[in-house]
Formats: sequence, C-alpha cells, structure tokens
Amino acid sequence: MIVTRLLSINLSASLREQKPESLMNLFKRMLEEVVFEVFNLFHYMLVNAIRFAQAG
Repeated sequence: MIVTRLLSINLSASLREQKPESLMNLFKRMLEEVVFEVFNLFHYMLVNAIRFAQAG
C-alpha cells in the first residue's frame, strides 16, 4: 500500500515536471510520505485501542 503510493507520487511528479529530479529531493519527499503513513497507522491503532477499551 505504502510502496504503491510512493511510486505513484514519484511517477506523477516526474511526469508533471518533465525534468529529472535530484536524488535528494526525491529521497526527502519519499521520507516525508513514509513518516506520514506511519503516523496515520499509529493514530488508527490508538483510536481503535481506545474504542475497544471503552466497548469492553
């Protein structure tokens, strides 16, 4: 899921810019996306744990 999203973002960005992107900018954007996905995952797990604790 995360990998396909990263690939689609990089592909759309390179098609949009029509110029080669520097490796550092590409790495930085991929890192930002990974951090965002990990944060979303932990947030989802925390919310579900709270709901489960309240339901039980």
